[in-house]
Amino acid sequence: MKIKVQQIGEESSVFHFTADAKWLAGIFPELAEAEFSLKRLSATGSAVRIGETVTLDISMDADIILECGRCLKEVEKPIRAEFRYVLVPYEPGEDEDPDSEDELYFGRYQDEEIEIDPIILEQLILRIPVRAVCDEACRGLCPQCGANLNEEQCRCERPAGHPGFGPLKNFKVKRK
Repeated sequence: MKIKVQQIGEESSVFHFTADAKWLAGIFPELAEAEFSLKRLSATGSAVRIGETVTLDISMDADIILECGRCLKEVEKPIRAEFRYVLVPYEPGEDEDPDSEDELYFGRYQDEEIEIDPIILEQLILRIPVRAVCDEACRGLCPQCGANLNEEQCRCERPAGHPGFGPLKNFKVKRK
């Protein structure tokens, strides 16, 4: 989705954006083998321009599907976020790398159009949990036989004691 800068005024211009898994595959094909998939995404935003500076206020509501970090079952997680971007025109010859903390809160637009898709994708990716679980009480998979311990009890023999002390099992102290 693109917004033409000249159509944005000092009064708030409202826009709506919806997407699904096809949008994600089209905008960022490398995510096809990612550890999440997009079920749905909807965003509503407003744009205000003062001079050449454009401020975007966006509210995003999405549902993504991840694998549980313990049992590998699919988990649907909601992502809700509100964020603001302040964009200024790109000037040829400018250093694109932010070199001060203030520059981190600003973006640049080029050719009198602002592409909204990468902004929304960036915010979506930033909010994906590093490790999702289907339930806080999830028992995961048996490390020996791979059985889902939430659904069945495995019959593997468990060594006595904590596995972290295994290397000390055969430790012997030599006495003088």
